[in-house]
Amino acid sequence: MTTIVMAGCGALGSQIAMHLSHPDLYFVLIDDDTVEEHNLLTTHFLYDHVGLYKVYALGDMLYRNGLAASIAHNEQLTSRNVNKLFFGADLIVDTFDNGPARSLCAMAANNTPVIHAGVSQALTGAVQWQSNGYVPPGNEFARGQNMVCTRELGRDILRMTATVTANAISNWLSTSVENDYLVLPLGVFQI
Repeated sequence: MTTIVMAGCGALGSQIAMHLSHPDLYFVLIDDDTVEEHNLLTTHFLYDHVGLYKVYALGDMLYRNGLAASIAHNEQLTSRNVNKLFFGADLIVDTFDNGPARSLCAMAANNTPVIHAGVSQALTGAVQWQSNGYVPPGNEFARGQNMVCTRELGRDILRMTATVTANAISNWLSTSVENDYLVLPLGVFQI
């Protein structure tokens, strides 16, 4: 069984996990945020999930989709817990919306493959593997402040970026090839 750490379970993380949902995958879900009503516009969460921690809501969605193998950690990723939370991972999927958390994912991987997925205020998306030279962004947004991730405005680019990321992961699972992508409103480009 392949263990995938979903580092961030919001707009991108929830969609990527649902795209990948399969009985042969075990998910470790990491996020300390709760589902708010505005999150329903850009995630797979249901109205019943409002007020729950995102990790529990996503675990519920994976369970409803026929995948019960997941563990939830409703805690903030820090330098003190990152090695514990990433232990045993076959793949780390970084979808955090802030530079410090992305930097932790990049630094703590310890030879575990990491794929980073994100969207910008310019309504573009990027999918890049750590081994292909990923450089964490500066602190463009404070935690939870990327409005693209929480507003209807970002729904299309989030869906496209999540789908491209899930496809890149599926390809990696079957071939070990790590392709990077730029996601634009007009199309997807391998970089």
